[in-house]
Amino acid sequence: ATFSGDVSADKYIATGAEIGFLNDAASNGYMDIDTPANRNNAFRFKHAGTVLGSVGIVDSDEGTAGNLFLSNSSSYSGRYVEFDRSTKAATFAGDVTTSRVAPSDEVVLTVDNASTGLDAGATLFLGVESTATGSSDPKVVFNINGAMNWSLGADNSDSDKFKIGYSSSVGSSTALTLENTTGNATFAGDVTLEGTSSGNTLNANT
Repeated sequence: ATFSGDVSADKYIATGAEIGFLNDAASNGYMDIDTPANRNNAFRFKHAGTVLGSVGIVDSDEGTAGNLFLSNSSSYSGRYVEFDRSTKAATFAGDVTTSRVAPSDEVVLTVDNASTGLDAGATLFLGVESTATGSSDPKVVFNINGAMNWSLGADNSDSDKFKIGYSSSVGSSTALTLENTTGNATFAGDVTLEGTSSGNTLNANT
């Protein structure tokens, strides 16, 4: 059937494998989902009668009104990604992985601020929102498959000192420690200066 105007449904529209919307007019075409207050608007995806996921807009009774969510269930409570309507920030409930298939491909994570203002900046923030004092360390780990790991981060269990070490765990096999209050640096091994044939210079300022 072809409809020249709007199509409204109070309940369900039973269809086959496909449903399409074609707009031949010069203006934009829309599909509206309008619900009363305190109700989420969402598309649900089902297979053999089982809901596998949903995408929609949350209302104020469950979260921040107007945020877009992706859920692994039929409700907002099962969300695994939420996009903030105001800030455009994305919040993930689990790990975030970037990967490519071809062996020669390089995986790149870019934090870019397209603004040209004088105060424009770009920040990659790693935070541990926890009162734990054990191994809850914000860190970056560098790993080559089959080789030694390197890590850098803040050691939560050691006065939040910044450490670089040859291990995936901050505070283990530490090579360099920076005090978080004084900036004093402690090297676990030797420090070697290399320069030209005219000699090396080590300046100590107080």
